[in-house]
Amino acid sequence: MDAERLYADLLALRPAVADVWHLRGAAAAQAGQGEKAVSHLSRAIELAPDHAKARADLGVVLMGLGRLEAAEEAFRGALRVVPDFAKVHFDLANLLAERRDPEGAVESLQRALEIDPGYVEAHYNLGLLFADHGRMEEAETSLRAAVTADPGHGGAWGGLGNVLSERGEEEEAEACYQRALALDAGDADALYNLANLFNRRVRLEEAVATYRKVLSLRPGDQDATAQLFHLLQRACDWSAMGALEGGLDRLTDAALAAGGCPGETAFMSITRHMDPGRNHAVARAWSKSIQARFEPVRRTLGFHYEKREKERIRLAYVSGNFFDHPTAHNTGGLYRLHDRDRFEVSAYSYGRRDDSLYRRGIEEACDRFVDVSGLGPADAARRIHEDGADILIGLMGHTVGSRLEIAALRPAPIQVAYLTFPGSLGADFFDYVLTDHVVTPDKDRGHYSETPVFLPDTYWPTDNALAIAAEVPSRAEEGLPAEGIVFSSFNHAQKIEPVMFGAWMEILSRVEDSVLWLLRSNDLAVANLRREAEVRGIDPARLVFADNAPKDRHLARLRLADMVLDTRIYNGHTTTTDALWAGVPVLTVPGRHFASRVSASVLRAMDLDSLVFPDVAAMVEAAVRFSGDRDLLATLKAEVATKRGTTALFDTQGLVRHLEDAYGRMWEDFLAGRAPSPIDLAP
Repeated sequence: MDAERLYADLLALRPAVADVWHLRGAAAAQAGQGEKAVSHLSRAIELAPDHAKARADLGVVLMGLGRLEAAEEAFRGALRVVPDFAKVHFDLANLLAERRDPEGAVESLQRALEIDPGYVEAHYNLGLLFADHGRMEEAETSLRAAVTADPGHGGAWGGLGNVLSERGEEEEAEACYQRALALDAGDADALYNLANLFNRRVRLEEAVATYRKVLSLRPGDQDATAQLFHLLQRACDWSAMGALEGGLDRLTDAALAAGGCPGETAFMSITRHMDPGRNHAVARAWSKSIQARFEPVRRTLGFHYEKREKERIRLAYVSGNFFDHPTAHNTGGLYRLHDRDRFEVSAYSYGRRDDSLYRRGIEEACDRFVDVSGLGPADAARRIHEDGADILIGLMGHTVGSRLEIAALRPAPIQVAYLTFPGSLGADFFDYVLTDHVVTPDKDRGHYSETPVFLPDTYWPTDNALAIAAEVPSRAEEGLPAEGIVFSSFNHAQKIEPVMFGAWMEILSRVEDSVLWLLRSNDLAVANLRREAEVRGIDPARLVFADNAPKDRHLARLRLADMVLDTRIYNGHTTTTDALWAGVPVLTVPGRHFASRVSASVLRAMDLDSLVFPDVAAMVEAAVRFSGDRDLLATLKAEVATKRGTTALFDTQGLVRHLEDAYGRMWEDFLAGRAPSPIDLAP
């Protein structure tokens, strides 16, 4: 006789026994009969309103049916009867997390642990919840408690590995992942996170093998597919990329069509597709995901903005790259040169501190420099708001470690996207994007969620106080031949792709004794690029690879190059302005989206339109022509050196004045209650 028949027979004899109705409901729930379970458990509660277990079980069933409001009432009813019911506090926390009430979920889990300090799953879930909302120190404490209580909890070891990895403790993170895999060799999540760790530590061969293991366990996993593809980009392994690309496109299309967030990040999208519509769709999906996760936190914070005239507008520059990083190199002058009669300048850093001259320079240039790296998104946003920020300028966008969650919480009444991410963030929590008419032509305006602010000349900032080492190394010191043309492209390997690389090899084949000087991004890329050169009939030795060098020394060594050949889908940005600051001409071909038009913007701001070519073939011909006429090349380099000091590109003070005009217009519109509207500062 099955359980349903047994309980029905018992109830026929004694229909008013609450415990039997409860057991009948539990049996129905176990059999997957949700509605029957609700009916039976509700009857138990009618007969015995203080039946806490029936209320608790009813909450679980209702939650499984997606009836979250009713489930919450059932859980709270159980707790009114038995306030110290740890399991119900745990289940309520899961429900609140699903209803996007993270603070409530944390409170419920903490209450469960007050009642039962050894509740392993509560420690585990609390750790994951803290980690999901950027509270890494608390997450580590909770997850360590979980693995201490149950050393066989593989999920907790994996979660602890994620937190340690996020905090930069990568060796211990790796040990945690390996511990999880020792418990379950088929733990695809632990394998995926281990692959990400290998990737970040530039152990690329191990990362490739580990991503492939994940895909063998979970074929079609969109996160692993996207990360593997991007890794292969970094390794310039184009044949393997080709085998993955169609599948990645299909996975991204399916996720977007379903209204979800694809595994492919917004940054990955712009590195491989010159379609601004597609780039915007991917960025929007990621921004919507962030916004949805943090909307309950934003409502809880309840920031209020005062509309009043101020003596000085308070600017809040926010970034994780205020250290020896291109962002710090390029923007150092902005903070230093702002008009202090009109603006108060603050910087909020959530990245590492390296004590470099760039970090120290920004700290000294700002009226307020605040390290929020140890704060979760809510506390960081609260600090920015309490400091009275009027205009937040986010300098990272959809790049690694961007912490867009802070901006999603809306700590400032006006929020502006700028610089590092070349394109729309697809975010409703940024009001404006700083751009120019070259990178954002009129036809692309529909592919932006933000209101555009068109700066004159170029949107790209430079610091005309950036030091160049006085001593230029010899060609021999850099591994370059004593004679012959030196072409250069110091872009990271992920920007190099077959079309432009083929053009570079054509140039080498036509310019005798020339070499191509590249950045040594990683050993796999070096090997693959040399192999690709040989396939195209070029001696691999004509590719010369340089290691990273301190910025001032790098700028000095760039002067050994005769020409810089730009990348195609994702241009050189800092790479291009570095070359021009060093006095070296850059040849570029603008593409169809923001990332592929930055060099054109920069060159036009330097009145060097002659170095912007309509197609790759025209660029090849120009490179060959300049190489064959030493006087013409010398004249070109002299022109670059002269225009460096006479045109807009390196007029840092001029750019700051334009930014200030834009910020002033934004503030006027806010005070007047006007919605953001396009601002065009171009002549």
